[in-house]
Formats: sequence, C-alpha cells, structure tokens
Amino acid sequence: MRIGDSGEIIPKRVKVLPDRLQLKIRRQRIEEAEAEEWINSLPLDALVVGTLQIEDAMEINLPIPALGTMQNISKNGGGVSLDHVLSQQLRPIEEFFILSSQVVIISHNLKTSA
Repeated sequence: MRIGDSGEIIPKRVKVLPDRLQLKIRRQRIEEAEAEEWINSLPLDALVVGTLQIEDAMEINLPIPALGTMQNISKNGGGVSLDHVLSQQLRPIEEFFILSSQVVIISHNLKTSA
C-alpha cells in the first residue's frame, strides 16, 4: 500500500507518541478450537494477521465496512483472511469452529482479556 496524496490511504491526522511503543508479536497455530473461546483469549488491544480455516465458512456473514475504511476481514475459500483485525472485529465468527489456522498476534499488552 502507498500512503499519501497519490496512494490508497490519505492520512488526515498523525499522532506522535512521546515514547516508543513496545510491541509484542507472537505466532499462534490453532487446531480445532471454538472461535468464541479463542477470540476471548486474545488481548483487548490485539491486532491479528493470518488465515482461519472455519467449518461451515459459507455461512459466515461479515459486516460491510464503513465508507472510506479498509476491509480487513474477508471471506476466502474455506474461512477468513485477517489483515490487522482488532479482536472485537472477530465477533461475526464467534459462533463458528476453527479447523486450523496460523496467525500473528500483535499487541503492546499480551495479557489475556479473560
């Protein structure tokens, strides 16, 4: 992606943090798990990147993103692709069963929300 006047994203505001933000990044492999349980185990500030293979994936109804926002969760052949998805944005899939996945979880606070 490109940012700026000629890019796909046009910034309207830039916030400068006084200190360097310490990010924690971890890979997670999921095999046969209840989606709701997995979502609840994520840190509240988590961003998730990866792919989830989901049982009955054709039945997933994802919300249409607001005008001017990127779609960061999308259906693929057997599940969903996640591109920096906030944990609360995963609620549309919480009633499903995750068959397998490999994700990266980015957080500045890797404590669980449960």
